[in-house]
Amino acid sequence: MKIISKYKDYYDYLQGIFGIDHYKIYKRDKIFKEHEFDLKFEDFKDRYLVPHFFYSFAINNTIYVMVKTKNGIFPLSEKLLKSLKYGKYAIESILEYDKKATDINKTLRKPIVVGIGKLNSYWMYNRKSDWKTENDPYLKSFSFHKVLSAQELYIEVDSFLAWMKDNPEIPNKQTNAEKLLAKGFDKKISFRHRK
Repeated sequence: MKIISKYKDYYDYLQGIFGIDHYKIYKRDKIFKEHEFDLKFEDFKDRYLVPHFFYSFAINNTIYVMVKTKNGIFPLSEKLLKSLKYGKYAIESILEYDKKATDINKTLRKPIVVGIGKLNSYWMYNRKSDWKTENDPYLKSFSFHKVLSAQELYIEVDSFLAWMKDNPEIPNKQTNAEKLLAKGFDKKISFRHRK
């Protein structure tokens, strides 16, 4: 794999060990760091829970969950959820989301995407709009090395790029008029209200 980026993430050094494959290119043009989410603990609404936020990372069709507290960012665990004052049933249901399969990477054709939100929400893992997709996450700033080692992460990204090479995107050969009709636009009525 060949990584093109002005920022060096914690797993990038492995391209020097595994070698550079010019057919598998991971281009990280726009990078965003963890602090850019600008999460404020004072805005946390639930008075029964310790203030915290969930980060969800979709990497090569698997979701990894991390929790941000005032003390830092940590991988999801039963011990951590107990310290955040979750009950037994809530802990069991939240832990199901960690290491869960997803197809969001294939849908977006990106090896790594990140989202933030409530874990018990179905939408978090199934709609493109609920993931931060316009930029690539700088995983070092999220302390993601606590979840996957540099080698494990490198292999996951490399595997996804290999899948993309074997499954090229199907070109959309529709004309602009056909694209409008496919989205439900009516050429006669346009956006006017029907009488």
